[in-house]
Amino acid sequence: MRTVRAIVSFVLAMVVLNIVLPDAQSTAGKEPIIPREESRPITATRLGYHTKVDQTTYEAPNPEWVYLPTQLEESTAQPVPVQTSAPVFQWRYQPTDEEFLYACKLAFAEAGAENAIGQTAVIEVALNSVDYGWADNIIGEFQRPYRYSSVIDGVPQVPAYGGGYRPVTEEDLSDELKEAVRLAFLGERVTEQLLREQAERQGLTDEAYWKGGALYFFNWNAISQKAKDARNQTAMPVRIEIGNHTFARYWK
Repeated sequence: MRTVRAIVSFVLAMVVLNIVLPDAQSTAGKEPIIPREESRPITATRLGYHTKVDQTTYEAPNPEWVYLPTQLEESTAQPVPVQTSAPVFQWRYQPTDEEFLYACKLAFAEAGAENAIGQTAVIEVALNSVDYGWADNIIGEFQRPYRYSSVIDGVPQVPAYGGGYRPVTEEDLSDELKEAVRLAFLGERVTEQLLREQAERQGLTDEAYWKGGALYFFNWNAISQKAKDARNQTAMPVRIEIGNHTFARYWK
């Protein structure tokens, strides 16, 4: 009797297994199964591979599971380049440490009371002058005679307490000012854009009034009447104001 019962139990167990795993033999040798995520395609991102796999969703007899293919299919897609280093800035003018420090000191001396845009614009004018051929390098531009009133004996200076002038020091330079100067070296063209907009408002289409950015700037309240006359509307038809400074490119 016990033998009969054992045989019956064995037969019933085989029947149950055949119902629950109808395709057990057909799946032999395949990789372990993973839950199917709402029938979405199996992609390289989901599987963690660096090669694209077939976009077909593999259906198993049980709709809640899929079998992973043993071999990844070859992809015709080009591999995505992997960035291995930080992006490199394209400098308009890549300054040395000495040039950058000098530019920051000059920006403080000429436009220390201005906002960051005004400080960027001052250094932009110097770079425009180098591009125009008036100087071989940025320090040579800063030290041109009568070009920058704050440069005395080749050194950017500011009024000192008690009278006279003192050299600008590194302690005078804020992080905001350094960033404004850096933007100019990186190619921020504040004056070119503003001069172009002003020329368009005046109905002037000649690129000579704006292309390349400002070559001149001055404080209208700090120059003589003779200097003002030389910079009248006829001689300098397109001008913009940034803070206390007037900027222009064309001056006839």
